[in-house]
Amino acid sequence: MNLLCFGDSIVYGEVDEVGGGWVARLKGECLRRVALERAPEVLVHNLGLSAETTRGLGRRFEAELVPRLADSGNDIVLLAYGMNDAVQREGELLVPLEEYRANLAHCIRAARGRGLRVALVNVTPIAPEQDGRPNANGSVRSAATIARYNATLAALAADTLAHLVDVHGPLARSAPGWLRPDGVHPNHEGHRRLFELVLPEFDRWLGLRRAGTRGQV
Repeated sequence: MNLLCFGDSIVYGEVDEVGGGWVARLKGECLRRVALERAPEVLVHNLGLSAETTRGLGRRFEAELVPRLADSGNDIVLLAYGMNDAVQREGELLVPLEEYRANLAHCIRAARGRGLRVALVNVTPIAPEQDGRPNANGSVRSAATIARYNATLAALAADTLAHLVDVHGPLARSAPGWLRPDGVHPNHEGHRRLFELVLPEFDRWLGLRRAGTRGQV
């Protein structure tokens, strides 16, 4: 079985110098289970690209997806987008809400057309000091805008019966210290927390129940 993880730099894990990101941790856990528990093999594909929006996803989705599909048809597609779509530059959103929803809906339809399961991961919080303030590139992110994108994502999940993984809520309620100084990207602790939030959901998709799994979504 394949788990194909599409997303931006947070999926790619480019700023986690310890564990390589939450997707890399998930891959490591799957390899550990095969080696030590004789679990069925799950191939985790990290298809995250730094700075990508759903606009870029739409252009590459099927070309990246099709060559990696298993013959069993039991694969899972995970889409984790919104942090870059919700950026404002000169007062304009990089990808407006309507287009954000349409881009993801297109990919969901394409995946479902091949009999695949789809999971959507919502947008992580930003640090309060970053809220509404431009970064070095002139990009502005705000908690209120991210909330609108997450609400759109939740509605899309409900309408398409895609599985929604809420990482925003638990991270917003968690202790500080999981973000890098830029206030946007998780540090190694943040990626560890993301891994612990996604892992129980992953096990549910596989029909597993594991005692002692930390984190709830």
